Amino acid sequence: MIRTLLILLLCFSYFNSLAKANNIIFDKPYQIDVTKIKKEKKEINYSLNEFLNYVEKSLSETNTILIPENATEFESCLFTARRLQHNDSHLVSIRNLKYLLEFEYYREHNEKLYLKLLIATSLNYLGSPHVAHVYLKGVFPTLTNNINNEKIISHLTNEYASFLLRIDSASTANKVYLANLKRYINSNDSLEIFNTRNNLGFSYYKLGMYDSAKIYYHLNQKESTRFLNPILYAFAFGNYGAALFQLGKEDSAIYYLKKEISLLKQLNTTEGMTNALTVVGKAYEKKGNLDSASHYFHKALVLGKEKNNLDVIVDNYKNLIRIYSIDEDDPLLNFILKKYFNYNDSLQNKKELRLAKEEAQIPKYLEIFTETEESKERNDKLKINNRELIYTTIALTLIILLLMLLVFFYKKNRKKLKGKNIELQKSYKTISESNNRNEVLLKELHHRVKNNLQIISSLFNLQLNIDQLDPKTEDVFRDAKNRIYS
Repeated sequence: MIRTLLILLLCFSYFNSLAKANNIIFDKPYQIDVTKIKKEKKEINYSLNEFLNYVEKSLSETNTILIPENATEFESCLFTARRLQHNDSHLVSIRNLKYLLEFEYYREHNEKLYLKLLIATSLNYLGSPHVAHVYLKGVFPTLTNNINNEKIISHLTNEYASFLLRIDSASTANKVYLANLKRYINSNDSLEIFNTRNNLGFSYYKLGMYDSAKIYYHLNQKESTRFLNPILYAFAFGNYGAALFQLGKEDSAIYYLKKEISLLKQLNTTEGMTNALTVVGKAYEKKGNLDSASHYFHKALVLGKEKNNLDVIVDNYKNLIRIYSIDEDDPLLNFILKKYFNYNDSLQNKKELRLAKEEAQIPKYLEIFTETEESKERNDKLKINNRELIYTTIALTLIILLLMLLVFFYKKNRKKLKGKNIELQKSYKTISESNNRNEVLLKELHHRVKNNLQIISSLFNLQLNIDQLDPKTEDVFRDAKNRIYS
């Protein structure tokens, strides 16, 4: 039994060492305490709904994401990743989120979907909307169906729609915005109703459905919009004018675009101004009023230079070239051409630089993906090896225990057999002694019987020696004597 206990203790210590080895699956360069996450796997201090509400409240009150002290390790990782996103540390955020997703540390399916959404958000920010969209497959509407905060649902779906617009899926984005508009109308959230109408108008505009775009832009031209968001109110007129321009209604387009320019000047903001000036210039150009067109193109050009917006600068130089090229002798043409080529080169350089930066980011997050996938493969192999070791050890332990039980029962039975043999020997000895005594007694008995019969035979002989015996009596005695002899 002592040997058995020792072997069991050794097996227990071996299993314990295997369990510890299984926890040290990867290095911990990203501050993820794997052991703690596994230990707390079933613990939930913050459900996904509570997590989202907490983040929303934290951002609105402190403009950052505070990590609560009572959060589990998984929840702390999620809070940290979300805060990294808010602070534009997207690569680090992707790395942490990828580990949580790859190793399935989420506690429910909705958390898995939310991890995918966060990864997609960072990828979109890094300039890879198409890669981001891969992660969004299957996320909507399943994720939002299980969230109980309408404001958060709308915020998440708006982000999804922005993804769709970036990958030219305006049709799907339009459906998302329509669903969001119904949601905001039901909750009577006026500001978001106006924002969503503007987004809907833009999605219809992208689809070339300018009459539908006009409807939603026109709805935002109410004074109530001006009170809640004066810039959005100004945009409603400019965007409406842009749609009219696409429909070939230049005069009406100029009217609404100039109204937007006037409202933006009153607000002392240049937001959206360059676009309005450029479209007014194009409307005048289409009407054949080249002086007015040139005037507005120049104004947009000046504002673009103030804001160092190369896209606006190059676009308006192209517009001016188109106007001045009508008169080949115009002295401004060569000057504008020279400026255009200079700024166009700068724009191309800027685009190439941005593209280079985006391409430089791609290997980084591909490296992260490869790293997490390799870690997952190592983890799976380690789990399989550990499982095989455990099964082998269990089998060996059972065999050892079985052998020990056999030995134990063999020794126990041997003692019993030995005791029985001793008892049998004693019984045999007793029986042998008894047999010997009985044999002696039987011999004695035979001897006495023989002696008695001899006495009787002698008596018969005496009777036969009498002279007066008649022959018949003599025959009887002789016959009796013979019988005794026999």
